[in-house]
Amino acid sequence: IAKRNLRLPFMEVFDQPALQTSCGRRETSTHAPQALELLNGQIANGLAEAFAQRIVRDAGSDPAKQIGRAYWLIAGRSPTDKEEQLALGFLRQQPLKEFALAMFNLNAFLYVN
Repeated sequence: IAKRNLRLPFMEVFDQPALQTSCGRRETSTHAPQALELLNGQIANGLAEAFAQRIVRDAGSDPAKQIGRAYWLIAGRSPTDKEEQLALGFLRQQPLKEFALAMFNLNAFLYVN
């Protein structure tokens, strides 16, 4: 349900159609403000915090298990060996919330095959 006179800035970045008129076909684009919103936006960061909490709740404190759970939830698959090694290195230097935010920016999450 959406209010027809309320335009959400987050959705405008992702080509939300005007709610006052019908839209036969939705236009799509990819541009820098979308990437910036997914990395710096309040909504994305709030969801990343909640996702990090869920990862801890589901997988505990073991980084390898956290990575495996995150990939299953985001991509529907286990990480490759290279992905796991990169993620372990990332988690040595960054908090789990930042890893969760990075997961939201994976092609496997953003684009449906």
